[in-house]
Amino acid sequence: MRFVCKQDYITMSPAMQKAITEKLFIRGEDFYNFLQVEKKDFQIRNMDKSVIQTVKFDERGLVPAIVQDAASGEVLMMAFMNAESLAKTLETLETWFWSRSRSELWHKGATSGNTQRVLSIAVDCDGDTLLIKVEPQGPACHTGERTCFFRQLVGDSE
Repeated sequence: MRFVCKQDYITMSPAMQKAITEKLFIRGEDFYNFLQVEKKDFQIRNMDKSVIQTVKFDERGLVPAIVQDAASGEVLMMAFMNAESLAKTLETLETWFWSRSRSELWHKGATSGNTQRVLSIAVDCDGDTLLIKVEPQGPACHTGERTCFFRQLVGDSE
């Protein structure tokens, strides 16, 4: 999968074009599965459907998405995305997921106000898991905990 900046669906400032170019080629490698987004520098108008089609959704049309605090590196939560929730996430730069229990899209923080501003999305080497780095606007867990991973099975709780 190659991320290609096409005039018809992405507008970017020169600063963002330079940043992406440097990120893609800084190590002489093609970081084709990494997309850094800054809302002030770029807006997606019409999503290129081929980008979503390269993600390997399972037989239910879902892909796991791990959400990580971009500042601390802490894993906040894991949820599932379908093609529509991934498209809405890219469009709004806030996280959207697919609720398996309710069979509907959900915008993280829509009722609580604890939204997650998307800073980057990476696809793993197999294309079957997403890593979304966010700037959280509050706790990630519905229990009020900062992270959904607050219950330790082994190891220190800190």
